[in-house]
Amino acid sequence: MPPIGSRSHPAVSRFRETRDGRDDQAIFVEGRRLLEELLDSSVSPREAAVTPAAAKDPRNAPLVETLQSRGATVHIVTPFVMEFLSDLDCPPGLAVRADKPQPFDIKSLCALNPPSPLFVLLDALQSPANVGAILRSAEAAGVTAVGLLPNTADPLSPKALRASAGGAFRVPLFFLDSAQTLQSAFGDRLSFFAADAGGPRSYEGVDWSQPSVLLLGGEARGVAPLTLGSLSVEKVRIPMAGRVESLNVAVAAGILLMEARRQRTSRDSSSSALT
Repeated sequence: MPPIGSRSHPAVSRFRETRDGRDDQAIFVEGRRLLEELLDSSVSPREAAVTPAAAKDPRNAPLVETLQSRGATVHIVTPFVMEFLSDLDCPPGLAVRADKPQPFDIKSLCALNPPSPLFVLLDALQSPANVGAILRSAEAAGVTAVGLLPNTADPLSPKALRASAGGAFRVPLFFLDSAQTLQSAFGDRLSFFAADAGGPRSYEGVDWSQPSVLLLGGEARGVAPLTLGSLSVEKVRIPMAGRVESLNVAVAAGILLMEARRQRTSRDSSSSALT
């Protein structure tokens, strides 16, 4: 059968709809590395688009075989079509539509029951790249789960998936209308901290080993007062030299979360030494 060469083909239309966020039941994944991460997760692939050159690449053969064994339909498409459905300037020649992972609800979040949870809440972060990068740092720091408040970019969009390096497939995600919902679910166990360049306390002085929630606000305005509401939230800063007023939110998240991991790892090591 010849490759699909028409950009109006139904399969091509499905890929474009998914890529552009017009299919709320599927995600769009492209490139060998990200596809490997997808196939290593519980996410179910639906169909793949592969150029003839990519299909002949021996590095892709195991991936295509795995896709087929997991029930995905594999379409061979021309480079002309791949350029149309790809989200990249230089298409890698391999794209997949897969089932959209289901987010956690509050009940399943509570069922995780970690002894000292560490949550991250994203408030109206509009850059998919920043959202994805934060998910990558969250995974590296061992965060319990990442919550997304209204007007935050889709963590499963193509740009966010690439920036997360597959972390979006592994870090538990949940959606909330307000931060108060999380407080209501976990009661007084949680201490809330908001990253703020003008915060009175340095992040290094915070006890991140306690059950904690890190609030990260939109790139321009920070955490909105409406988001905080009646919550008791401590604003913490990252001390900086020079005339820099603030850091990119994803960079700040990485610094804060790795400090949390350092403290938590030290605590666990100390506890092990005492037993």
